[in-house]
Amino acid sequence: MNGLIKRLFRLDQYPTQSQRDSVQLLIGTLIVIVILYMLFSFFIPVAGTDRPAAAQLGVSPLITLTVLVFYPLAALSFVLIRAGQYNIARWMPALLVYVSVVLLGFNTGLRTSANGATLVAVIVLGVIFARSAGLTVTLTVALLTLVISQLNYRLTTTEAIPQAINEPISLGLTLIGVGLTLYFFLGIVREQTREAAGDVEKARQKLAETSTEITSRVLRRADLTDTLNTAVEEIRASYPLAYHVQIFLIDDARQNARLAASTGDVGQVLLARGHQLAVGSMSVIGRVTSRGEVVVARSGSTDSVHKRNEFLPETVVEAALPLRSGDRVIGALDLQSKVPDAFFESDIPIFQALADNIAVAIDNARLLENAEARVRENQALNEQLRQNLVDIQRLNLQLTERSWRDYLVKVERQNLSVDLNNDQIMDLTQVTPTLNEAIQTNRVVQHIIGGASLVAIPIAVRGLVIGAFEFELDGEQALDTEDLEMMQTVSERLGLALESSRLFEENRRTAQREAVVNEIGSRITASNSVNSVLNEAARSIQNTLGANRVAIRLGTPPGNGHDRDRRPS
Repeated sequence: MNGLIKRLFRLDQYPTQSQRDSVQLLIGTLIVIVILYMLFSFFIPVAGTDRPAAAQLGVSPLITLTVLVFYPLAALSFVLIRAGQYNIARWMPALLVYVSVVLLGFNTGLRTSANGATLVAVIVLGVIFARSAGLTVTLTVALLTLVISQLNYRLTTTEAIPQAINEPISLGLTLIGVGLTLYFFLGIVREQTREAAGDVEKARQKLAETSTEITSRVLRRADLTDTLNTAVEEIRASYPLAYHVQIFLIDDARQNARLAASTGDVGQVLLARGHQLAVGSMSVIGRVTSRGEVVVARSGSTDSVHKRNEFLPETVVEAALPLRSGDRVIGALDLQSKVPDAFFESDIPIFQALADNIAVAIDNARLLENAEARVRENQALNEQLRQNLVDIQRLNLQLTERSWRDYLVKVERQNLSVDLNNDQIMDLTQVTPTLNEAIQTNRVVQHIIGGASLVAIPIAVRGLVIGAFEFELDGEQALDTEDLEMMQTVSERLGLALESSRLFEENRRTAQREAVVNEIGSRITASNSVNSVLNEAARSIQNTLGANRVAIRLGTPPGNGHDRDRRPS
């Protein structure tokens, strides 16, 4: 029945559960009034007559009018409810009773007990659905109706006045007494409502404070697994109605919601089994992760998507809230309770705020993990790059050393001594100890010998010491720091100049060899017979190298087991 009412009257358009309950009560009351009116119309005689209302249609104008007004008003009531106009529809029960019964007793002065009970019913219905405003309006209308009906009755009857007003005065006092009683009752209800609201507000404030504390502890976690485990354990410890708490995270393919954290021994079993639910499946988690909306499912409800879990048979209420990162749902927070009235609608925004904070903590943990992974990758790349640079430097050093070793073998003069006083340049037949020390140690050497200062500075190319230069100064004072730095700069420039000269000479020799090879190749390829090619090759080799004799042989040398007659010569 409730399901049919919800579908017919679209109760989901009313935002709160209390409003939906009030609408359901209003619908039930209207249905009862319509049924009672139909029974009254067909089976109960109208006051002052011996026939029911249905038998007097078209005969009595007043009865005909009430019937013609009642059913459209009843239909209008249901239309208003379906349109979401509860504030207007709540006046309809009192109006229907007033139209259907009170007006029929108007001509008799409302003197019967049934008429008095009807007026009381009008006031009570007004109080039930419109509270204080309903009491004021219905009591005023009831008293005015009573007075007007009495005036009309006095004009149309010959009864003595004292006897005519006796019962109406009693009825009026009764209505006033009922009104006062309902007024005080409403005062008590308002006070109780305020106290209940205060208790609810305190409970909600405590829940909000608890949520804030949980959020603070969760956000301090850096590791993702630690963050999730801390969140579910803190919620279960701080909110006793939730006996089982778990978090699901959507996988990268966004196909399944995987259980990432769960409380208790049951949680460990589910984690070990790799428990997961398909996104969009007919389950609480499936709906939350696909639609991104809160779902509160109660076992036994016809419209619930709660599925019984064999490991959690005591669950009667399950609330799942989306974990959102921006506009994207990344998972769900699942709360399960053994208490039927757990997870009030007013608590849901607080739990959703907690879920949003958990989602922020998850994002932070993931960002931190990604950052740490990138740091490790960069460190590995830097180490690899450093090792590559070391290898390159080692190879460059080896190549430079080999190149200079080969070059020094070819040059005619490797060591020289310059006498600037006599302007003489001489070969240095023997390396002095100072030069040898500078070359071996790769550092500046200063010695005071025979009243003179002897300074030797190494010459290096790409970290390789290729020699040194030495000079002699008068006096026994060593060079100061500034002069030493200047001479070291000169040494660096000298090394660069020597390296450039060596490279230039090597490039020149390479170019000369390439030119010779190209010239020989051109003369050889210009020949048009084997003998001409061989003769030209021999002459080119002789001219290039100054050889006294050149021998060229084609074919396989004798003695290798092949047929000698087949060898060309």
